[in-house]
Amino acid sequence: DLIDANIENSNLVGNLLIDDGVTTQGDQSATLLEENLELIIPVIQPLKDESDAEASQHLTDDSGLLAALLADKNYQAAIAEFERLDDSGGLDQTTLDGVVDAYHREASQAFRRQELDTAIELWGKVMAINPDHAHASNSLMQAQELKEKLERLE
Repeated sequence: DLIDANIENSNLVGNLLIDDGVTTQGDQSATLLEENLELIIPVIQPLKDESDAEASQHLTDDSGLLAALLADKNYQAAIAEFERLDDSGGLDQTTLDGVVDAYHREASQAFRRQELDTAIELWGKVMAINPDHAHASNSLMQAQELKEKLERLE
């Protein structure tokens, strides 16, 4: 991308100089830029490739950690890692389903402990990721209804 931009810039400089009637200087400038690029590209390309590979590895490492936490049934840590990543777009469907399951399990446990606000918040996150999750939808409605009844009793 950077390399392509440099090549494009060298072509533009050459073309501008040619358009101005300075054909000889334009040819020389374009040739000089191309020669410099031939020297620079072998140095820049490995750095670019390494940078791309590091970014890809970072995403793989993060989603791998998340998958490992889900496999270990460490749902609270998995939820924390998912929220740290703050991007579900790079996750495969199996991992994303695992995250939804982790939120649902934690919400169910909060509901059993009568922590309705926490349960409602967690089921809301389930619904944000998977609006068709039938159990979460029903459980969310039950928790909201129970909270409303308890508030009326107070």
